[in-house]
Order: sequence, then structure tokens, then C-alpha cells
Amino acid sequence: MSVCEIWINGSRMAASGVVGSDAQTEEPRAHYVIAESPKPTRLMEIMLLVSNHHNVQDGLNGDVLLGSSQQIDEFYSTPRLLGASMAGALFCLSILHIVLFYMRRSSKENLYFGLFSLFWCMAILFSPSSGFLMTVFAPSIPWGWYINLSLLPYGVTIPLMLLFYHSLFPKKYGKAVERVYLGIALAYMIYILLTPPNAYDVVLLIYCIMSGIALLYMFVCYSIDLLHKEKGVSILLLGYLALGLAELDDMFFDLNIIDVASLRPVGVLFFIFSYAFYLAFRFSTALTKTEILSKELEQKNIRLLQLDKLKDEFLANTTHELKTPLAGMVGIAESLVAGTAGGVSRTVAAHLNVIAHSGKRLSKLINDVLDLSRLKNQDIALRLEVVNLYASAQRVLALAQALNRGGKTILANDVPADFPDVVADPDRLEQVLFNLIGNSLKSTASGRISIAATNLGDRVEIAVTDTGCGIAAEDQARIFNAYEQGSYSSAGGTGLGLSISRYLVELHGGVLDVKSEMGVGSSFYFTLPLAVGCALDLVEHSVHSSTPSTPSLIPRGTPLTEDLPPVIPADLLLRDTGVAGGKYQVLVVDDEPVNLQVVAAILNIEGISFRTAANGAMALRMLEDGDQPDMVLLDVMMPDMSGYAVCRELRKTYQASVLPIVLLTVKNRVEDIVEGFSAGANDYLTKPFAREELGARVALQIKLKAAYEILEENLELKRELDLRRKTESGLRFMQARLAKILDSLDDAIVGVNVSSEIAFCNQSFRTLVGGDGDSLLGHPLTSIMVAPEEQCAAELLGFVAGASDRDGSPVLFDTVSLVSGGESFDTSIWCNVVELEEETLCLLSVYSAKAWNTDGGGVLSSKLIRELSEDRQRFLRLEETMLSLDSSDFESRQQVLENVKAIDELLTGLCSRLGSHTNMQTKRSMSVTVVKLAVDCWTASTGTAKADMAEQSGLWNVYMERDGYFRTQTLDKYLDPELLPQKPRWQKVLATADFVLANCEEDSPCRRELEEATADFRALF
Repeated sequence: MSVCEIWINGSRMAASGVVGSDAQTEEPRAHYVIAESPKPTRLMEIMLLVSNHHNVQDGLNGDVLLGSSQQIDEFYSTPRLLGASMAGALFCLSILHIVLFYMRRSSKENLYFGLFSLFWCMAILFSPSSGFLMTVFAPSIPWGWYINLSLLPYGVTIPLMLLFYHSLFPKKYGKAVERVYLGIALAYMIYILLTPPNAYDVVLLIYCIMSGIALLYMFVCYSIDLLHKEKGVSILLLGYLALGLAELDDMFFDLNIIDVASLRPVGVLFFIFSYAFYLAFRFSTALTKTEILSKELEQKNIRLLQLDKLKDEFLANTTHELKTPLAGMVGIAESLVAGTAGGVSRTVAAHLNVIAHSGKRLSKLINDVLDLSRLKNQDIALRLEVVNLYASAQRVLALAQALNRGGKTILANDVPADFPDVVADPDRLEQVLFNLIGNSLKSTASGRISIAATNLGDRVEIAVTDTGCGIAAEDQARIFNAYEQGSYSSAGGTGLGLSISRYLVELHGGVLDVKSEMGVGSSFYFTLPLAVGCALDLVEHSVHSSTPSTPSLIPRGTPLTEDLPPVIPADLLLRDTGVAGGKYQVLVVDDEPVNLQVVAAILNIEGISFRTAANGAMALRMLEDGDQPDMVLLDVMMPDMSGYAVCRELRKTYQASVLPIVLLTVKNRVEDIVEGFSAGANDYLTKPFAREELGARVALQIKLKAAYEILEENLELKRELDLRRKTESGLRFMQARLAKILDSLDDAIVGVNVSSEIAFCNQSFRTLVGGDGDSLLGHPLTSIMVAPEEQCAAELLGFVAGASDRDGSPVLFDTVSLVSGGESFDTSIWCNVVELEEETLCLLSVYSAKAWNTDGGGVLSSKLIRELSEDRQRFLRLEETMLSLDSSDFESRQQVLENVKAIDELLTGLCSRLGSHTNMQTKRSMSVTVVKLAVDCWTASTGTAKADMAEQSGLWNVYMERDGYFRTQTLDKYLDPELLPQKPRWQKVLATADFVLANCEEDSPCRRELEEATADFRALF
């Protein structure tokens, strides 16, 4: 109800507002009213005066209580106390979970549950089931706002419940359900805020129904999760059921459907306990997993420490064992060079020096491994002395000159000659400086490397600075780890130098660190104590034991400025056998001179020409300058540009079949091999390799390239042969037309070669002389002459014999007597020279004296023959042009083909005019028959449509309609006599039949029928 006044015995005792006759005069102020009678009597008249204009569907939704003040207070105190307890618990729970979400943002279920608890706390505070608890804490809340605030939480709790459930157990359509209910909740809350207070209208009833559907959906989802045996879902099921029943109970109470609203605290309590159990279950599971993983991690760490110790012991023992054979190998090689077994040639001595040098390098690596093992075990001694820093720097730079290949990097000693002495182990100090200089040389192809020192008072800071490529920030910490290298280094190495240097510096009481900037350079710096007030006879200082230090890197007697000699004298190196800018077989790319020498020696033994390059950039420049190797042997580990990068760069220009690439490397892991092939390598060979294997792989790649070149040549020849075959077919077809044209003339024409033999004669000539083809062809021209020795006849025979030297102009020979049926007759002969592909031919136009006198004949025929001869010359030039065309010159080829087609059209027209006696209708009907049979034979043999035949033959145009079907409009015209063009392409018809017969080799009735029809059709021409 909106407003109520209580009257007792005619006196107004209490009111919840001002009763009015309409909404303007009515003024609601409170949700319940308590009236106390001042003088209780045995009989009292109690009257309730109610006006209900604001909440029109409201009314008395509870009992009217009569009793003492204490009894009424006790009646309200119990639900208020329970409501306050529940609201406080939910508020604390919400704060806890919101804080958990803030600490771990990925756990959104904490956020959803925290907000869910917060809004349930709000709903409990405003609910009538809690005794209108908020009226106690905030009695000044307006009546209308109190109703709205009691209804708003229900617009949030249902969506939050769905979000919370889906965050724990994601569902396929969960996001769609969430969006639907978020939209419904938003519309519900907007309606509450924008409409007058009314807790019992139809919109609230609809929202209650939608909430019930959401609870039903969750119940179904829970049932499915139970069937799928989701972990922990059984714990949450009871809590959600209890909460759903409590919420429905509260909604029905607010709708005045039931008058019991005491299930809310019980439902919320069950829900909180179920969630607490679920959290405990998840926490217990996570803790168990953590404990198991921690134990496994601890065991693995112990095992790793054991393995690391075993590794160090193994390396130490192995290196000790390796020193003996290494010492023997180096000693024997040096003794042989010195002449122990007699004199050796300079070339042999150079190769022995390579063996000795490689042995010493391996010995240095063994010493590094031993030093690292001893440093880790703190089992190394320092012999501290007063050291001249300038002299030590000079000695190290002199040794490092051997590593400065090409001399492009300046090695400078910036330590002043009078710089104060330091306290250090001289051998170990030089070892540290040499490691730092060597590391800088790897990253500095050209530039400057310097050693400098700064006096810091009681200590000295020594810095080795370079102008190389720099070190990335993420690599600056890990490069000091054992066996680690920065991404900048691609020049090989073990990754022990910097680690050993840091250990040695720390033994001296200093710290080794680095400052670097990519593209600018790097600076490695460390500190040593200054020798101020120190006695010269310093006692030996040991970190852990008295193990003696390893020998100095440079003997004491070595002059400070003396450079070490190269491994092999320059005049004894194996020279490149390939020619710069020319063709040779192998380009060898390696930054290590020893490796280049080994590969060069193997290739020299195998008789393979080669050239060498010291790095990838040099190899690329050689190829750009015109070098044409058959293949490339490419090392992977090179400075500046790795073998993989060089390979990728080469593949941008050269295909694998054009320039094979074989990678040479010590890396033999699967991922390294895969990366090599991905970069475009043809083969992969790991070091060390056998001489026979390298020779075999190189020979194989060279043979494969040669085979590919032969294959390319064969394919090119095949393309040229196909082109020639098509050209010859066209020319042959046109020659047949020429013969047909001559045969169709009324003039008697005979073809005579330079030997005066009859090579061709038309029907008119055979009629004139009274003979047939067999009796004339191949016989001498003199066999049909009456008197070959006569002047005019002799001149004709002389003209024919020298026809190859004639200019082609027609010549008239008058009064030549020929024989016909035993009788002689006089003729006049026009002689035209025609150049054929095989021989020179004279075409004689023969006229009887009677015909000559009648029409002065021969002029038209001679002109026609001359034009045909000129056309023949054009055909020959076209054929020569076709054969000389580059297969890639598509435009020129297309132009020539268009010219051939144009001449073919002219001949077709000429043949039509001169050969009108030929049955054109027969040709047209036969052409349709041949094309139909060709299509039927193709379809039956290949199982594909006529469009495929047209496309593969290249004779007919094929295009696609919008409906996706292929159309052959031109070909279709040749399948219907009524659609056949006025000037059909007879050659295209024959070419189509030939193409089908060539591709459909299976014998069948259809094929035999096509062969017969094609032969009949060809006979017409």
C-alpha cells in the first residue's frame, strides 16, 4: 500500500504518510507503521485509513500484528539481526574476491562472484524479509528510491550468476546467453529508473519469468556437467539450487503471490558454503599439483646438478686424455718440418704447419674447458705480481694480429707507457685481455679495437672497446654464461672465453661487465687493484688450493711488436683454378683459411676447378662480377653474414637447379639441417667430412646440374620441333594448294628440274601431249621434243640447266616442236623459275601455235606463276624466321603466325576462284563429319568434354560464361553444316583430326572411322 493511518477509539495514533484523494495530495513516507495505544481498554475500535495512488497494486501483504511493544520489537529484531549478519558476510566476501581479482586479473570468476555477493548484500538490506533493515541505518531514504533500490539488484544478480558459471565451466553458446541476459537486465533497470515506483506491475512479472528461465538453463547445464563428470560441479549444484529457490521465493513474495520470505538467508548460506567448498577443492587440487611439481622440479634440479658435475668431470678427464695424442701430433708435425726425417718440400711443410696449427687450436680449447672446470670448483691459483699494464697490452695486441684477417681492423694500445702498475697474475691478465680482443674481432669486420685504462684511485679500470656491430640488450647478460654466445656472433667459437674471463676477473677481486649499443660498438671493462705500496716479492696467492697456473700464452722472450707468422705462407697456398669472371666448377666460401685449404686440396685431387671466397659478401660480389660456378660449397658459421643468409640471397637470383648449394657445417641437429634446406640448400654435409664423401657429393651435384641443363636443352628442342612441325604442316598444306591451283588452270604447265627431268605436269599438259603421269614424270623433257638440237629447243634446255642462276623473270621460247600421239606440233613456251625447298624448278607454260595466235596467251599464266613463286619465297623466309625466333619472343612469333594466316587466306580465295570445278559442298560436309568424329573419339577415349580438347590442342578458342561453364563457340560452328563459315579453315579441321588421333591411341571403331574420314578429306586437297 502507499499510505496508511491508524485510528484507535477515534483518535489518530500513527501514519506512514499523508492520505490523499489522488496522487497529488497523497504523500507516502514509510513502508510500515506502528501505533501504540495510550490507554488499553477491554474493547477498542481500530480503524485503518488507506490511500493507494502511487503503488496501485499494493496492499496489505502481511498480517496485522497486535501485541505489546516488546513483543513487536522481538518480532522485527530476529529477521533484522539475521539480515544484518548475512549482509555483512556477503559484503566481506565481495571485498575479498574483488581484491583477489585485482591481484590476479586472469581469474574473472573472482570478479563475478564478488559483484554477485555485493548486490545480494544490497538486496538483503532493502528486502522486507530483513525487516526493512535499511530504514534503521538510513531512515531518510525517500519512499520511492527505497522501492527502486530494493528492485535494482535483481537486474544484476542473474547475469552475474551466468557469467560466474560460464567462467568456471565454459559453454559453446555461453557468450550468446550472457549477451541476451545482459540486454534484458539493462532494459529492466532502465525501466525501474524511468518509471514511477511500482513493485507489482507486469514488467516485473516478465523479468521474474526470464529469471526463472535462466535458473532452468543453469540447472540443465549443471546436469550436463554432472554427466560429463566435471570436477567440482557437484559441490556447486546444491548451492545454486538453494540460491535459485531463495530468489524465486523472494520474487514471489514481492509479487504478493506468497507471504513467506524466510528462505533467502538459507539459500544464500547454502550458496556461500557450496562455493567455499568448491574453492577449497580447487585450492587443494592446485596445492597437490604444486607439491607434486615442486618435488619433480627439486628432483630434476638435483639430477641436473649431478649431471652438470658429471659433465665437468667428464670434460676434465677427457681433455686430460686428449692432451697426450695432441702433443704427439703437434710434436711430430713440427719435427718433420724441422727435418727430422729428411728434407721436405715447401708445400708439404705448409700442410704440416696446418696440422700443427690446428692441434694448437684444439689444445687451447682443451685448456679453456679445463680452466672453466677448475674455476667452477675454485681449484685454480693466482700468482700475483706487480704487472706493467702497458707491456701486457702490447703483448696481447701482438698476438691478436694473427686473428686480424685482412688487416682492416686497427688494434690500438691506448694505455700510457707510464701508467701505474697493477697487482695481477700476468698470465691470467693476458688471457683475459686476449679473450676480450678475440671476442671484439669477431664482431668488428673493420674499424678500431683499443685497450685503455683509467686510474680510479686505489683501483684501475681496464676497458677493451670496439666499433663493431654491438650486442643486443637481451644478450648482454647471458653472453657471460658458459657455452653461450650472443646473436651478434656468427663466427663460431665455444662460448667459453667471456665466462672464463669473468671468473678470472672475480678471482682478482674485480667485476667484468659490458656496455654496448647496436650499430655503435661495445666496451668490456673490469677493475684491478693498483700496485701502490705493494712489495715486489708478493707471495703466491691461492683462491682455494695451490694448483699451479697454466703457462703464459706468450713466451717471455717474444718481442712485444713481433707478429705471429701466418699458418701457411702465401706463396704455398693452393691457388684458385677457376678464372675470375668466367666458368668454373665450384665456388668455396669459408671464413677459416684452414678449412679453405683443406677443401681446396680435396678438389685439387679430384681435378675440379674452383675459386675461394673468405666470406658471404665476397662470394656475392664475385657472382655479381660475372663468375659462373657450377655449384657453391658454403660454410654456415661465418661472421657478418651466415651461410643461411647467403643461401637465401642466392636463391633470389638462382634456382636450385641452376646453382646447386652444399652447406658445410659442424651443426648436425635436425633443426639446423631443416633450416639449411629451408634456406634453399641442395645438400648438407657436416664437418669433419671424409675426402671421398666431399668429392662424391660435389661430383653428384655437378652431374645433376649438367643433367638438368641437358633436360632444358631437350625441352627447348622439343618446343622448337613442335613449332617446326606446325610450320611445316602449314607450309605443306599451302604447297598442296599451290599444286591444286596450277592443276586447275586451263593452260598446259609442266615443271622441269635443272636436270631437264619432268617433275610435275598438270592435266592440261597431259592432254596436250597425249600422255599420263606415269609416262611423263621422271622422264627427260627431250623425250617429248621433236628436235632437241634445234636452236629454240636448245636454248630452252640451256635455260633450264642454268635455272638456279636466273633472276626469276619469265622468258618466252617461240616455236618449240613437241610430240603428241606420234604427231608433232609447234608450241610457244613461257619459262618461269621457282625456288623450292629441295631444288630449283622451271615451270613451263606450253601453248600450241594455234592457241598462241588466238589470244596471245601466256601472259596471265606467267604472271600467276610468277606471283606464286614470289609467295613461295615468302613462305621460305617465314619458315626461316620461325626457326630463328627465340622461344620467349612471343610477340614476334605471333606476328609471323598472323602473316602465315594472311597468306593462307589469300591462297584460299585464289583456290576458290580458280578451282570452282571442285565440289565445295563435298568439302564442307566432309569437314563437319571430320570434326564431329574427332569430338566423339576424344570424348570416348579421354572421358573429358570438347572444351578440354579445344584447350589442349590450342586450335580453338575457349572461354568461360558467367554460369561457370566453358564455351567453344568457334568449334561449335564446325559441328553444324548450317553454321559452318563461308570460308572454312580446312587446315584447322585436319590439324584437329591429327591432334585427336595422336592423343587417342587406343584402337576403337570410332578411331578407325575418324582415320578413314580424315584420309578422304585430305584427298580432296
